Amino acid sequence: MRQQVILIFMGIVLSALQCESPRQLLILDSQDGEPYESARLACIEELARFGYSETAGTLTVRSYSLGNSAEFMKRVQALEAGRIDQYDAIVLNGTIALIAARDLWYGTAGKNCLFMNVTDPVGLGVLNDLSGPPKGNFSGVSYPVPIRERLRFLQRILPEARRIGYLYADMPQSWSYNQWLDDIMAEPEFRDLQLVSRKVDFVAGENGSMRMAVVAAELAAQMNDTVDVFLAPNDQLGVNVEFSRRLSRVVSKPIVALGYQEGAVRSGALFSVYPDTVKAGRRVADMLQLLFSGADIKSIYPEQAPYDYILDRVQVQRFGITVPPEFAAKVH
Repeated sequence: MRQQVILIFMGIVLSALQCESPRQLLILDSQDGEPYESARLACIEELARFGYSETAGTLTVRSYSLGNSAEFMKRVQALEAGRIDQYDAIVLNGTIALIAARDLWYGTAGKNCLFMNVTDPVGLGVLNDLSGPPKGNFSGVSYPVPIRERLRFLQRILPEARRIGYLYADMPQSWSYNQWLDDIMAEPEFRDLQLVSRKVDFVAGENGSMRMAVVAAELAAQMNDTVDVFLAPNDQLGVNVEFSRRLSRVVSKPIVALGYQEGAVRSGALFSVYPDTVKAGRRVADMLQLLFSGADIKSIYPEQAPYDYILDRVQVQRFGITVPPEFAAKVH
């Protein structure tokens, strides 16, 4: 009986939605692939659960990938001429997408922008903090795993590790993250750790991450004898599967990845403390549902993405790691 009532209610909701004009949604991905794809798909699937889908005729979605270049927004603007003011909401999937949209629409009435997979929305000027209400027309779910949690897990799994090899791309995500990393590693809790950093020049385009990974592997090979572990950066270089895969071919030290889908499992990394992009996408869908229902974006508080742990069984055995019992279920 209860199931019948629920089905009847959902049918009433869907019928009501179908009587309205379809909601208009624009999605801007910084780049193809992860972490953007899993978040975007989860967001669209969750919206369908709320009754908003192209199949049902209640949602119209247009999406673009910027190829990690804010300059591509000029082409999007040209393609969207005449439509850009019709969108009920704009999803900014990644830091580059947020930067491009911020420069065009921050503070613009009627432009409701929700972000996901963005490293530092506060540093980019669209929020005051992640605990209070939005100060303008941008809100959403930020990307990074708390740095202290990454370092603490590293210490739990590799207690003898002291020197951390850190290769990062010269891009906005890492500019903010590197400052946080330096500040936190100066704290007494992490005073035994030393960061050995090398910069990789940024390469734009859909294949830019793969090209950067080739350079990173060359640098890692040179660093291998002077470090105890390699830590993936919080940027497009670090989240791409090629980072761990290429490094694992040329180094003998453990690799700490960033992502889940493409960062840790079967790519050569020992473990990852990863942002849950699927849950983040679902949360943004919750926010979109509120906007579609008439909520003011300033009432939609920003959040941090949930995170989780995963260890690669092959690498655990290779390095003879004793996994703490509370993390045994995270070995795959």
